[in-house]
Amino acid sequence: MYADVSGVYDTGLLPYELDSNGNLLNPGALYGVEAGIGVFGRKATRFASFGVDYRGTYRQYPGARSNPALDNNFNGSDHFLGLDMKKQQGRRISYQGHLTGGTSNRVFSFGNFLLGNSFSNTLPVNEIFDMRIYSLAGGANMTYQPTARLSINLGGDALAVRRATSALTGVNGYMPHASVGYQIGRRTTIGGVYQFQHFDYARAFGESDVHIGSFVVAHQFNRWASIELGGGVFRADSAGTRTVAADPIIQKLLGLSTVVESFSRVTNRGSGSVLFTAAGKKTRLAGGFARVPSAGNGLTLLAMTDTASANLSYTADKRLSFGVTSAYTRTESISNDFGGAFTTKFVGATTNYIIGRSFGFNAGIMYRNLDVPLGTTLRNSYRVSFGLTWSPGEVVVPVF
Repeated sequence: MYADVSGVYDTGLLPYELDSNGNLLNPGALYGVEAGIGVFGRKATRFASFGVDYRGTYRQYPGARSNPALDNNFNGSDHFLGLDMKKQQGRRISYQGHLTGGTSNRVFSFGNFLLGNSFSNTLPVNEIFDMRIYSLAGGANMTYQPTARLSINLGGDALAVRRATSALTGVNGYMPHASVGYQIGRRTTIGGVYQFQHFDYARAFGESDVHIGSFVVAHQFNRWASIELGGGVFRADSAGTRTVAADPIIQKLLGLSTVVESFSRVTNRGSGSVLFTAAGKKTRLAGGFARVPSAGNGLTLLAMTDTASANLSYTADKRLSFGVTSAYTRTESISNDFGGAFTTKFVGATTNYIIGRSFGFNAGIMYRNLDVPLGTTLRNSYRVSFGLTWSPGEVVVPVF
């Protein structure tokens, strides 16, 4: 467990508010104080393991208190919880489960210390606005291994996301899947995966059904490094509403320049992914690229999302750890047309240094760039933090 308190400096915050001139509200740079507590770790036995990561923070920007729009958007608390469980039931059957949930009003807030477990497919980590959001996702899988080389996996996931304004959509979804893997060598496995995705959107008329089929090759180079390659196709059947120009006769009769109409669209596209990990006693490197359908970002409904990321963490000794991470995301709507794609670029670095038996320093710097379709300007966000960390015993709190 650990606790920390930091001074923070934030720029480029984007609340869901307009100023008196009808432009997006730009609060400028804000100084603040952020306090947090957390618990992370993993317990393993011969046949089971359990991992937990909880992080709670409370944030105050003194300069935002005088403005209700800023006070409501930025001051307050964030919470994140991640759980994962694994159990071996005999020689042939194993079970896996995971649960994640959280609430935040900052796009920088989501993360986890369950190293080796990626929650980015279900967490809303690519939000447009700095505003309150709630998310919950979970799933379970069963793996059956009839022979030493053949394995069969069955499972499913579900998610729910809600945003604090009625102008942005929430989403409910469920995603059953099945896969077969066959080990063709000592370190190489091939397989096939089928997944069905269903998304329906709160506060909007729309839903999507997606069928995904893909072929996967995984190779373990040694105890520390592995790579997984996947490729396939998906078919998406989407329904929703869109705003279009009214028929000239309707314009003359009713004086309406636009009308809202329902639509149904079928899309066939390719998907693919490359994932790699390399880990030693002190260093862990992970990253890759994925092109997959996603539930959207509150503005789009079903979307095609391209994500490239890389993450490096290093624990020098019992006192010092640091990490560097970067990501690029491109989200383009498949169902409703926005005339382009939403893109984000992110890079960050953090470090922890223990100065005594229980206390240490923490520091971090992050940068995010947002580009929206047809937007006239890019939105750049910076965050700098520096503070104190407490953790019982000589344990370095991991980064990223």
